[in-house]
Amino acid sequence: MASLRENGNQLFSWLFSDSSITSLIDKIENYPAIIQSNMVHEAYQDLSMLQIYRTSVIGAVDINPVSYTINCRSSTEVKADEIAQAVYDSINRKLDNKKLAKCNVNPCIYEETNHYNTPIDVVVYNNI
Repeated sequence: MASLRENGNQLFSWLFSDSSITSLIDKIENYPAIIQSNMVHEAYQDLSMLQIYRTSVIGAVDINPVSYTINCRSSTEVKADEIAQAVYDSINRKLDNKKLAKCNVNPCIYEETNHYNTPIDVVVYNNI
């Protein structure tokens, strides 16, 4: 069985290496503010950032799709949507390393602690 974080790591790598995305988000210790966790540490909640976490169960990862959410967080609705558009443009229907990503962008929502969040649902298909 593949690593439980393999597909999340692939998403992280795609996002981290795209300057059209990293130019829109803040930095954490000189690195783009992209975290792979279901929780955002209090110290980072005011940043423009990406948060990646798995939302589906994992079975036979080698053949089953795995679902993730990428939260595009920022202090304004416009900026959260701008980040989400860059993420969508970068990884929707991206095929790399035998993995295919398909995305759906959800409406932006206001969150008290993180200001605005435009979530993107991503399904990663394996062994394409």
